[in-house]
Amino acid sequence: MHKKKLTMLCFTQDKLTEGQAAFEKLVSDFSQNPHIAEAVDQIAAHCSELKMHQQARQYYQYILDNWPNDSIAIWAQTGAATASISIGDEPAADAATASLLAKFGGHQYIQKAVFSVAAYSRWDGKYQRAKELCQYVLANWPKGEFAIWAQMDLASSYIGLGDDQNAQAEIEKLSANFKDHPQLNWARFVIGQQYYTQNRFSEAAAMWEQIMSGTPSFTDDEFAEAYPYMGDCYQRLGQYEKAIESYKKLADNYPDYQYSWHALFLTGHNYQRMKKAGGISADAADAETRAAYQTLLEKYPDCKAAKAAQDWLSRNN
Repeated sequence: MHKKKLTMLCFTQDKLTEGQAAFEKLVSDFSQNPHIAEAVDQIAAHCSELKMHQQARQYYQYILDNWPNDSIAIWAQTGAATASISIGDEPAADAATASLLAKFGGHQYIQKAVFSVAAYSRWDGKYQRAKELCQYVLANWPKGEFAIWAQMDLASSYIGLGDDQNAQAEIEKLSANFKDHPQLNWARFVIGQQYYTQNRFSEAAAMWEQIMSGTPSFTDDEFAEAYPYMGDCYQRLGQYEKAIESYKKLADNYPDYQYSWHALFLTGHNYQRMKKAGGISADAADAETRAAYQTLLEKYPDCKAAKAAQDWLSRNN
């Protein structure tokens, strides 16, 4: 349907009036087409990607009003809920979520749909709704494919709500109930991010330390991102030696990681911080900084920190 592509192109180019006209022409000309609901769903999803959430909700609702029994309807209902969350229309988000549970409770994909709304709610900071929906997933599908992610988001939601006791209890359940799950450490990583975004640096670092000290050993870059996060946590906590250890592990073990050059720069930076704090002698700190910056210039001569590293070396040769 070229009119579908035209509609999406208009919205991409911020031509809202033309886009709406193209949409109306599409649904008028192809109202009997068996794929029209899917086409409207794709337009709605495109609007969501463009952060045009009002339009997205309008088109999701159009599907529900015109093709309530279509196979795409469950995703339209899910989209209506997430669009309302993005708009900040909490009553509409609650109503759309309630409709999802009431109308599609027996649908084969209801578990995925419910978790999608739960995850979206947590991402948007709507922790109470996220908590309740994660509990719903775990109560109804404790062994389902989304159970580990519901457990992860349930713990994260309690963190967001400031309920440390329940957060810790759910983290312990995560480790106990999913101890053999291949994605357990990724779930822990996300929980660490929740702590981090709330400036809970000690707790965040502790979560990421669990990943790095556990088994199996990781040989790819999947968790390389945890090292700079841990380094930043320890730096903010004034634990410069631990920050340096994290940055060094990233630089040594993941030389091709996109920010390994930054880890080398921060290694030197934290030696200087530790020197000012009296945790290391000036000569030792400068020697370590010099070594880190020389390595940075050798390995990453064109990185963003190269000039700053060279300037420091020139002043401290």
